[in-house]
Amino acid sequence: MCHASKERETIPLSERLKRIEQIRRFQRKLYLKAKRERDFRFYVLYDKICRWDILVWAWYRVKANGGSPGIDGLTFEHIERHGAREYLQELQRDLLARTYNPSPVLR
Repeated sequence: MCHASKERETIPLSERLKRIEQIRRFQRKLYLKAKRERDFRFYVLYDKICRWDILVWAWYRVKANGGSPGIDGLTFEHIERHGAREYLQELQRDLLARTYNPSPVLR
C-alpha cells in the first residue's frame, strides 16, 4: 500500500468528503467562469495546482481512470513502490519553486 493511501485511510471519511466537495465546488466555479466569459484568461491558477489536496485528488483521479505511464515510463506501481507521498511532495516542491518542466504529452 502506498504512503498516500495510508494517509488517506487515517483521514476520517467525513473530512475526505468535505475536501472532495471543496475541490468540486472550485472546479465548478472555474467551469462556470470559463463558460460565461470565454475570453477570460486564468492567469492565477498556478498556485492552485500546487495545493496538496489538489495534487492528491489528481493522483487518485488519474489512477482510478487507469492512467498509463507518461513519456518517462513511470507506472503507478513503480511510484507507489518508491513512495507516492514522496513523489507528490517532490512534485509540489518543483511546482512551488517553478522548476517543474513537464515532458511532452504522449499522443
